[in-house]
Amino acid sequence: HFISNAAVALTPPLTYLFNLSLSTDSLPLDWRTHLIKPIFKSGDKCNVANYHPISFLPTISKVLERIIHNKITGHICENISPLQFGFLPSRSPIKQLLSLTSVIQNAFEANDSIDCVYLDFKKAFDSVPHHKLLYKLWKFGFTVNCSLLQEKLDAALKWSNEWDLKFNLSKTSLAYKILGLLKRSFSCNDITVRKRLYVTLVRSLLSYGSQVWRPSLIRDIVNLERIQRRASKFILSDYKCTYKDCLIRLNLLPLAIYLEYLHVSFMFCCYKDS
Repeated sequence: HFISNAAVALTPPLTYLFNLSLSTDSLPLDWRTHLIKPIFKSGDKCNVANYHPISFLPTISKVLERIIHNKITGHICENISPLQFGFLPSRSPIKQLLSLTSVIQNAFEANDSIDCVYLDFKKAFDSVPHHKLLYKLWKFGFTVNCSLLQEKLDAALKWSNEWDLKFNLSKTSLAYKILGLLKRSFSCNDITVRKRLYVTLVRSLLSYGSQVWRPSLIRDIVNLERIQRRASKFILSDYKCTYKDCLIRLNLLPLAIYLEYLHVSFMFCCYKDS
């Protein structure tokens, strides 16, 4: 908030610092110092591999990273296959799933067979050959000194190896499990806070990728709606209130309608992108 409120006054000195950093291929030590907080996922709490590291970055360095990101993203996307999805503008994993679903449906309608092979690289992060990655950047036209990038990649690699972190662990958390956890461990009675927790931790899980798998059978819709029905009563601490009244008081859509809204919004975004 401080930086945004003082944006006019801070712009000249930050512009000077950013230009100096880029021209000298160096980054202040404070901008490279991160606070890492381990977030427990599942399994044995004594196993460090069961924790996901969250890095709290200095705000100023994040501003510089965003500026660089915005400058190079367009050029990078022109050199990446249109069949690659994830972490790219207008190429979300959901679009990849829809593309694959379309291929499968077309094959079924034509009475053709289709084979799918799913590959998952083990330790994909810490096994990347960084010298080859830097070479690819050079081929894309980034001919400036990449020593800083190499330094940061090496530091991240060293840290992950020291802590024996493994990636691509299985995710077994279910919406009911998370909702039950909130009921057992969260004693706050503030409706706004409870609603935010539900929307962030439970509904987001229920709705992710719904543009692909959105149910059409009544029994499946009822099963999904049952989760939100329980959650709404928990948020209000009112287990006698009807589901309809709970939704009105919380300003929430029925889950089936919310999934329909996400589907329509996604199709509109696709239309705009095209």
